[in-house]
Amino acid sequence: MGLRSRRIALASACLLLAVSTAACDSGDPEDAVAVDASPAPDPIEAKASAERARQMLDQQPREAVRLFERAIAHDPENAELRLELAELLIFRLLDSDAARPQLEWLDRHVSSETASRKARLLLVRLALSENDLDEAARLVAAIRSATRNASDVLTLHAEILEARGDITGARAVFEEILSGDDARAAARFQLGRLLLAEGNTEGAREALDRAVRDDPGLAAAHLALARCLKIAGQSEAADRHAEIHRLLTLLDSTRHVDRNVGADRRESALARLIELLPTYGAPHFRLAKHYDATKRTERAIEVMEKLVAAKPTSARPLRELARYQRRGGEEAAARRTEERLERLESERDR
Repeated sequence: MGLRSRRIALASACLLLAVSTAACDSGDPEDAVAVDASPAPDPIEAKASAERARQMLDQQPREAVRLFERAIAHDPENAELRLELAELLIFRLLDSDAARPQLEWLDRHVSSETASRKARLLLVRLALSENDLDEAARLVAAIRSATRNASDVLTLHAEILEARGDITGARAVFEEILSGDDARAAARFQLGRLLLAEGNTEGAREALDRAVRDDPGLAAAHLALARCLKIAGQSEAADRHAEIHRLLTLLDSTRHVDRNVGADRRESALARLIELLPTYGAPHFRLAKHYDATKRTERAIEVMEKLVAAKPTSARPLRELARYQRRGGEEAAARRTEERLERLESERDR
């Protein structure tokens, strides 16, 4: 048995042991049977377990793993469940070894092009994280031969080239991405990062500035832009983007920072991010949800009113504002907001 096969077998065994232990510790005999007895297919139970798992993603990710495992035991051919479990293990629990068996099962058995492609892209990420550049290149070549050169695939190709020291080749790939119809902020960030490494500060600043305008939540791009601005002697602007980077990183739930940050600090961080990025919807929606959950719906309404004022032609802020107005008992205001939303959507349909 090769090294990789031993690792896969060990990871599978560890996953099974973890799930079995969790079932026993829960004191629920049905849980223990679900894991140990290879239950008969039951799509309804699989769906119920998966829904409970999704509800626990933020606060109890390991319990979510157990529930996804239970769902898969009841619906073993469900590719989306296996993909959700793999993404949870990789991005939330940073447990690549445990995720690999799910991804390799998907790669071998799934006929759905979308699910199989997602699984292969994650396998490329795992290979890059292990510095297995030959395996990463092989997987990317297989994906490119089966699909068009989408930006996410080309981005991985560029990362492989950069890891091999071919900076010029990597830059050329990012420029190819940006010439296409599906250019992304992430590609602009990567191009800006490479230009900065080559000493092209002006070109880097242009690419990075466009990246943060296209996606204000791209934390790494704000940090790189701060470095460019610092080199250019624009200290005040550099400090602003450095602060945005710090706040976005603090609030990045995929790194589990939220659970280590007190509610008051989280609230103040969101409020400050709104000051710095008044047209960026994500912190507004998140802070409004927090206020509503802590029985301060009037504050949620205030937050959404600010976003509506900043983005008057955007539908979602109006929709969310009307919802919070109704929850706060402001029926007349909610009707006015809904009428405004109807006019906006009617004008777009013309």
